[in-house]
Amino acid sequence: MLLLLVSATLFGVGAWQLPAWMVGAGLAVLLLMASLMAFRRHRQLMVIGDAILALAAPASDLTALASVEALAARARGPVSRLASALLRWREAECRRRCAEREVHRLAYYDTLTGLPNWRLMSEHLANCRATSFRSPRRRG
Repeated sequence: MLLLLVSATLFGVGAWQLPAWMVGAGLAVLLLMASLMAFRRHRQLMVIGDAILALAAPASDLTALASVEALAARARGPVSRLASALLRWREAECRRRCAEREVHRLAYYDTLTGLPNWRLMSEHLANCRATSFRSPRRRG
């Protein structure tokens, strides 16, 4: 539309003197451009939403966020900031999960031999005992 107004001004024709088909074509081009921009933004937001769901899942692979890395590199503005924040969240989540695994290993396994320790065995035995008391089959 702006292009039509500029060309009309350059040729000395008022905007009201433009043919209706030219105005309609200009509006159609504007509508097409707006829908393409909205589709692109929608696709970017879908990538970010999928990444949030992947990070929230406890058993997900945290290294598979290549689409977010690409989005952080090429996008600008709020989308780039969102993608960068997601990548920082992924790094923090990786550190947290690694620390949890280390705490579990230190609590339940011997540091010298790597074998299960007394605490793991006693918890496993207590769990087996509790399930055997709940089971409906006959003992004897």
